[in-house]
Amino acid sequence: MLGGTYLKFGITTADVIVNEKTVSGNAYKDTDTDGMTAGAGYAHDLANGIAIRAEVMVSEFDDVKADNGVASGGNMNKVTITDMWGARGTISLVKSF
Repeated sequence: MLGGTYLKFGITTADVIVNEKTVSGNAYKDTDTDGMTAGAGYAHDLANGIAIRAEVMVSEFDDVKADNGVASGGNMNKVTITDMWGARGTISLVKSF
């Protein structure tokens, strides 16, 4: 009954591109973040090499910080993103050749 069930676990990396534009001309540096991903799915074989799959995945990333490079005594501006996560559900129709 559960023969088509599978689990996925992994490590993921994402590039964070900061598109903030400032009048002062200070630039925010792009950065990256790492995280973990996990999910579960079920694959069911049909006739003639066709299968159907359903999968749910969730990813969680480390916090991201960026600043405009100005010293704390100047016009420093910081951006912090916390609790970053995402979820995805997929239904796929697969054909084997």
